[in-house]
Amino acid sequence: MHCDVTERTSVEAAVQETIAHYAKLHILHNNAGGSTLPDGPVTEAPEAELWRAIKLDLFGTFLAIPASIKAGGGSIINIGWGLDGVARAGLLHGSQGRHRLHDAVHGGRVRAAQYPGQRHRSIGHADGACEWLLAGNANVSKLAASHLLGLGQPIHIANMAVYLASDEAAITTGQILSVDSGVTIY
Repeated sequence: MHCDVTERTSVEAAVQETIAHYAKLHILHNNAGGSTLPDGPVTEAPEAELWRAIKLDLFGTFLAIPASIKAGGGSIINIGWGLDGVARAGLLHGSQGRHRLHDAVHGGRVRAAQYPGQRHRSIGHADGACEWLLAGNANVSKLAASHLLGLGQPIHIANMAVYLASDEAAITTGQILSVDSGVTIY
């Protein structure tokens, strides 16, 4: 189904369609995010870029959380980039928006405490660079060298998301797990 996570009516329609098909909403996977060319230093980046990044990164999940709570809990999985904890000059809003991954996971800790017994979990996974994202990039070799186990593949990211949504991760919450080939170790 199509869903624009920056638009309330689109998110609400997607949630309702999901509930109509599956009866409940137990898994949210927030994979939206990204920086754009208008992003820049705090004194130059337009305000509209800040709100664009926040709406893209957080708004859809924020709107869908009540359906997960009503369903009796589940997994809210927020994906971010492994280097979100590293300051990057010139990327104020895209970087800040994805820093909200950490805030979202912390919010999950708060929700878990507010809704005890509902098995409401919030987990993040921070990813390293994937080979397919870097096609044609002259710096791929340099970047690959910074990843202890080489650049990741999309399946590595997908496997972590599936694990976090599964019963095998039933007692995992309030954490950010790295799927980054060791890039954050450096």
